[in-house]
Amino acid sequence: MAFNAPRGTEANFRDEEALVITMIATLAGGSWIGTRLDRLRLSPQIRLQSPFKKSADPSLADLVRRTAWFADSVIDLDAARRRARLDGHVVLGSSYLNLPTPFTVLPAEAIVKWGFATASQVASAYVMAGNGTAPAMWHDPALMRDLGYMGWDSTESIARIGLLKAFQEQPYRTKRD
Repeated sequence: MAFNAPRGTEANFRDEEALVITMIATLAGGSWIGTRLDRLRLSPQIRLQSPFKKSADPSLADLVRRTAWFADSVIDLDAARRRARLDGHVVLGSSYLNLPTPFTVLPAEAIVKWGFATASQVASAYVMAGNGTAPAMWHDPALMRDLGYMGWDSTESIARIGLLKAFQEQPYRTKRD
């Protein structure tokens, strides 16, 4: 990209601004799109939304909160966000504190009830988290931090991350009637 406009002109500012935006999008875009698309798979209502809308879109957060499974949530997300802010953590739009999943806010029984995992998957995840045999990828620091703000302890967080990862590997699985 060549900057042909003289310094201090509006044309030069637009070119520099475009370069900065492109660099930010390149660095952060891959992870943002990946986490956004994973969350879009969790609800049929959310799947209808465009995956390229702003991740902190209030209407998307509202859609999550209006899903049937969210009624069984046991987490006060407002209190979790307050704890995060008090701890100096900036809660961004792509955080699970803004766009929760069933694996972050539902009790284990409700995860099974709504068909996001089987009872044996839940039991296996809790055993692996409890006895230290959980894979290293289940120890996701950012997600563990968010789950901690929600009130889940370390073992519970590791089990929930394992269930989320298993679900992400089977994105089109639906609840059996």
